[in-house]
Amino acid sequence: MEVQVRSAQGKLIWARNAVGGVTSAAYGLDSTLKEIKVALETALEQCDGELALFEDVERSESQVSQLALIKAKTRVLEEKVSLMNGPT
Repeated sequence: MEVQVRSAQGKLIWARNAVGGVTSAAYGLDSTLKEIKVALETALEQCDGELALFEDVERSESQVSQLALIKAKTRVLEEKVSLMNGPT
């Protein structure tokens, strides 16, 4: 996977992947690297928020599945109790 940061004009100004990356030494002098850092932090916060939404959905789906299982087991137990008590 590669992460890229582009200027407003679409020019690649920073990139990183598992092997290496692209940047310019000049960016350390003109505050561009600080701006890149802020952009990456903002993107990471957004990603964390998106992950939290999906984790909530997964957790909700799991809870719904567990609730359905509990309801099914409850019905089975109720039927067994009813059979043990005989006709009413």
